[in-house]
Amino acid sequence: MDLEQLATFDRIVREGSFSRAAWALGVAQPTVSARIQALERTVGGPLFRRGGRGVALTDLGLSFLPYARRAIEVLEAGVTAARQAQ
Repeated sequence: MDLEQLATFDRIVREGSFSRAAWALGVAQPTVSARIQALERTVGGPLFRRGGRGVALTDLGLSFLPYARRAIEVLEAGVTAARQAQ
């Protein structure tokens, strides 16, 4: 699990679709899919229900979301602190 996977997960939730998340992140849609597949392997199941009109969080995704957001926040704060220490 890495920051890019977590940020991609969060962006999909915010955008409501893989393609809009890809556009917002400036990456190709297959990259978004690959990141989420890797994250789903790590957490042990599907994070999204994919439908014709976007995606919805599964129960697993819903329970994981606050932890993913907290991890993103902590990692970004760590990067900021490291840069300030230089």
